[in-house]
Amino acid sequence: MTALRRVIVIVEQGRVVGTQIVEESGPSAGVPAVTARLRAGPAQTLHELHVQVPSDLSRPGERERFHASLVEKIAGNK
Repeated sequence: MTALRRVIVIVEQGRVVGTQIVEESGPSAGVPAVTARLRAGPAQTLHELHVQVPSDLSRPGERERFHASLVEKIAGNK
């Protein structure tokens, strides 16, 4: 079974417009951590979810199925 990963999701009008898979690893020896984070714009909502991420989002249709599952999970959390 694949471990759950933290994913930041930006939704606008019921459609996923951005995702960021959050890497939980710390900084390497002597190298400071660099962080970036998605931000929701006007008329957008930000959601943080713990979900299973498909291993290959470049396969045909996989990204669309993943986004649909995120929207479904968000709708179920309301």
